[in-house]
Amino acid sequence: MDRTRLGELAEAYGADWRRWPESERDAARALLAADPAAERVLFEARQLDAMLDLAPRLEVTADQRARVIAAAPRPLTGPFARLRAGWRRSGAPGRSVWLSGMGVAAAICAGLLVGEAMVGRVSAGLQAEQVLYLASLDAVDDTEILQ
Repeated sequence: MDRTRLGELAEAYGADWRRWPESERDAARALLAADPAAERVLFEARQLDAMLDLAPRLEVTADQRARVIAAAPRPLTGPFARLRAGWRRSGAPGRSVWLSGMGVAAAICAGLLVGEAMVGRVSAGLQAEQVLYLASLDAVDDTEILQ
């Protein structure tokens, strides 16, 4: 055992040896006997324990408990219940969730690619039509106005 481990135990269980795991007590006592500076770790833990003991104890009434339970979210029903069940079962989304997500992503990508291809063709056609239209006009030329 070293001071780091002693600090971890003191943070987790406090300074009272009775709360510590029995397997760790003897090693901690041996460290304290060999390294008196390690006593500082337990001193800080005792101070924290004393402050926590001064805090008022809060009692939960039956009414408060009932209100918290009543305010808890209800189980999900409908089309999203199966989706949520897939998350709960394995801690990660189920296979169908990933597959449906990939399908949506593929559809979006395909739509973007088709849209980009169509915009290029449509705008080129419109530009050609505009040039031909302007060329076919029999209007007054700028040179005629300036003379």
